[in-house]
Amino acid sequence: MRSMSSVEASWFGDDLLAVEGRAAQSGAAAAAQAVGLKVFPAVAQHVMGLLADPHATIGDLRGPIEQDAALASRLLRVANSVAYSRGRPVASIDDAVLRLGHAQVRAIVAGISAFGMFPAEGEVAERLRAHGAGVAAVVGVLGRTWRQEHVGDLFLCGLLHDLGKLAALQVGEVSYADLPRRVLETPDCVHRIERARTGYDHAALGATVLAGWRFDRDVVKTVAWHHRPGRAYAEGGDIGVSVALLRLADQIDYRLRTQPELDQAYLDELTQRGEASYCDLSRDVIEAVWPKLRQAHAEMQAALIG
Repeated sequence: MRSMSSVEASWFGDDLLAVEGRAAQSGAAAAAQAVGLKVFPAVAQHVMGLLADPHATIGDLRGPIEQDAALASRLLRVANSVAYSRGRPVASIDDAVLRLGHAQVRAIVAGISAFGMFPAEGEVAERLRAHGAGVAAVVGVLGRTWRQEHVGDLFLCGLLHDLGKLAALQVGEVSYADLPRRVLETPDCVHRIERARTGYDHAALGATVLAGWRFDRDVVKTVAWHHRPGRAYAEGGDIGVSVALLRLADQIDYRLRTQPELDQAYLDELTQRGEASYCDLSRDVIEAVWPKLRQAHAEMQAALIG
């Protein structure tokens, strides 16, 4: 059997088990697990446990969430963004839980908490966080447009899809500072450089970290496969749709940060991609929803980065 080309290998994942194995054994993964054991449960585990309990009342949740003022503030700002908003503004934790439901609030709390786990500093880290927030906003709007039920999971996947980059950056296992900005902001590019340098990529590392933190299996798979769409589409179901929407949001975030206005040439390019076709998101639908994408993108940047 002939060997796969580099394009085919990127699409289908020629050595998935080997890449995942090297990611799991990396210093970045070990450091991430240590961070998770020490910090993540203390910040959010109690709240997430309550949110997972169908018998927990709004009163049970209010106190623990409000004890962390930063978490409470960000939760309300995310809940009021276009990606989640359903009309009347959410004014309190009680409103957020009542309006969004336990599952959505749990996803927001988990995402916000995990997002802050790797406080790497510098221009690259700032761009990575801005990208995660932007993708989370865009994929949330796309998910609601597509009528995807698990918008909270999509928010998580968008916010955390590049968590592996922050983990690698935090421990110095991968240097991104020497890469041109255009490379860092070109989808389906950096992960190939990571594999050449370390034997694993940020998608595999991020999935390893999230699996260790016991995130939902579908979220872990979506993060793991967002540079292996062939794998996701072969599995189909929610995974296929989630990966397609995430990849589309990845493209749109980069565009919104450089040229927010939608021109017809870019719209043609975007809707001719396999992701849009897989989700059956037409040219007219994306054009109609573009103002919401811009607004949600700006709101999420303010909520999580500003």
